[in-house]
Amino acid sequence: ADQHGPADRITLDDEYDVHTWLSSFLAKDGKLHFLYEAQSQPPREHYVRYDVTTAKRELDLYPEVKGQRMSLLGLDGFFAARSSVPGSTLYCVGNWQGRIACLASDDNGTTWYDYAVSQQTFNPYAIGGCRELTDDGHVIGSFTDQAVTPPRVYFIRIQAGLSSAAAAGRG
Repeated sequence: ADQHGPADRITLDDEYDVHTWLSSFLAKDGKLHFLYEAQSQPPREHYVRYDVTTAKRELDLYPEVKGQRMSLLGLDGFFAARSSVPGSTLYCVGNWQGRIACLASDDNGTTWYDYAVSQQTFNPYAIGGCRELTDDGHVIGSFTDQAVTPPRVYFIRIQAGLSSAAAAGRG
């Protein structure tokens, strides 16, 4: 623990009394990226970005984290990027209407676009994954489908590195 002063709270004041869940955190390009859901009424999904140098909150996108048509909502999800490569694409995987969806950002989280979405629907739980892209350029992860008994665990593999125009054609 840092004993040198108060910690910055990421959640908003009106979310203090509701359940929140930080589903992902990633450091990339001098920024700290957070993804969380506040189970307010209605629920709010937040993408929050802080600057590492100034420790200032730069951005908070809510009540949705969305691309052109997909918006993520849920307690689970994860970021992935090639953090060692400045300016690399930031990916965010989560739940969109029961589908596993991936949004991408080429401007360090300021704007997002639809990148990939599963054809099949699920009742996804525990969506998680590797924060770094694999050496062969994939976003990988897993999730549990609660829609079946017994629940099944699935592996996710999404080809990274497509242009935003190419990704839009895949959605």
